[in-house]
Amino acid sequence: MSVADRPKPSPGPGQVLIEVWAAGIIPTEVHWQPTWQTAAGEKRVNVVPGHEFSGVVAATGSGVEEFKAGDEVFGMNDWYSNGAIAEYC
Repeated sequence: MSVADRPKPSPGPGQVLIEVWAAGIIPTEVHWQPTWQTAAGEKRVNVVPGHEFSGVVAATGSGVEEFKAGDEVFGMNDWYSNGAIAEYC
């Protein structure tokens, strides 16, 4: 499955959905354990690399009070979640 074929994600409780404007990846990232395994050590498939991002908040999950849709942001994804080389993270 390509990045373009993935459905638009939705934020869970305490999460924000970012429309990615720019993302970063370094060459060694494809060799890191979290890129290919879950936090529990299971194999990940259809991995989207990249952790550093900038963009705009597209949606917020329940309990999120410090961000709102439209806020411009930058940050890093959790190491074990799919990355930012996509339209949304």
